[in-house]
Amino acid sequence: MAVVAFGQKDRIAVVQLPPSLITAYAEHTALDAGKAFVNLVGLPAAQVVEIPSENLLAIEGLLTTLAATARGVEASLVDDQMRLEVLAESAAYLRKTELADTLAHISGLEDPLASLQQAKEVQVFDMRTVMEQNTETIDWEGVHAYLKQYLGMVGRYQQRSRER
Repeated sequence: MAVVAFGQKDRIAVVQLPPSLITAYAEHTALDAGKAFVNLVGLPAAQVVEIPSENLLAIEGLLTTLAATARGVEASLVDDQMRLEVLAESAAYLRKTELADTLAHISGLEDPLASLQQAKEVQVFDMRTVMEQNTETIDWEGVHAYLKQYLGMVGRYQQRSRER
């Protein structure tokens, strides 16, 4: 999964993109995946981390269990939004656990839960199905412009949410 995460004060947005899109763009531009990702989304990169899929699946499993337990629902009903909400709600308690250490290790951030602890609103925007397409016939300039516009709208949404 390719993820763009950005925050404005106490708001955090996570935009998910299909990894096939990043892989195809990397091949198209002859850039490594991290540089291609930054180039395609058109945002300055504070940090780009490439994580093996098995590590992401392990974290997803832990967060699914945490969310299902915290919300009292079946694990099959847990989605990415719920995982992020529960992680943010539990960040203060989780900062001294092995999960925090694992998140720090795979993200490359010293304290990945610190921002979540301060967040009043977290939002997941899943673009994986919208952006999944035949990567052989993509208009890359159009995709780049679309992503730039979409991410700008997410930023404006966060700004308006904060002003309410």
